[in-house]
Formats: sequence, C-alpha cells, structure tokens
Amino acid sequence: VCSGGMQRLPLPKGTAAGAAPGLRYETRELDLARGEMLLCFTDGVTEAQNAASEEYSEARLLAALARYADVSLEALLDAVRGEVREFTGREALEDDCTLLALRRPSAAQEANRGRVRSGGGLAADGASANDGASANGASANGVSAN
Repeated sequence: VCSGGMQRLPLPKGTAAGAAPGLRYETRELDLARGEMLLCFTDGVTEAQNAASEEYSEARLLAALARYADVSLEALLDAVRGEVREFTGREALEDDCTLLALRRPSAAQEANRGRVRSGGGLAADGASANDGASANGASANGVSAN
C-alpha cells in the first residue's frame, strides 16, 4: 500500500523458501515511504476455498487491505485471517496461510510515539525503536512492527 494506492511487486516464481538446503535466492530491496505498508502472503491465503469451491482471491485480499489500511498491523492481520476463515467457513485451512505485514510509520505516528516513550528510548508498546536504543545488547534501529 503506497501513497498512490496498491501495487503488486513483481517477484519471480521459484522454490519455496527453506524447501531444500543450500538453495540460493534472488534478493530485492524496497524503500517504503512514511506510512507505506508491505504485505507478504502465501498462496494459501488467496487460494483458500469456500464450500462452492470459490477462492478467497487476491481481489478480496486487496479489498480487505483497503478497508483496514488505517488500523494497526496486528488488527489488520487479525481482520484478514478472520475474513478468510469466514469466507471458507472453517477454522483450519487446507493450505499454508501465512501473512507478514510491515509498515513504515508516518511522521504523525512517529511524533505520537515520541510522546509516549518510556525509559531506555523504546516506545511504550515496544513496537518501535529507532533511536539507537539497545535492549539486552540487541540494537533495534529503524524497526517498526506496528
């Protein structure tokens, strides 16, 4: 999800990550502007079928992203998982259903987080640490999970 709407990243088809030891994979870099989000998903999400053998589809996933674009990433992922379960009518899915979402905080979100900082320079919710703070020796520069 970017300032100009949603766009699909062109990624090559290939062997599933971790399917066999020693395989090499192509790497890509992506710069997210403030407020932009990256959603990665497996085909188990879009290919999940209902009783009529209809697939959840990428179109439904994109519509869900548009509906939940302004909520926390945790809420977004929970909502999408809920929609897939509701669509299929099943709690357990037949295929791997994996979602990963990343968002670069907007300037307003960063300013708000700055007001709720606790000791040690970490955000009060523990979701963002971008000021060089270190917890147990592990630096968390520029990382945001919310």
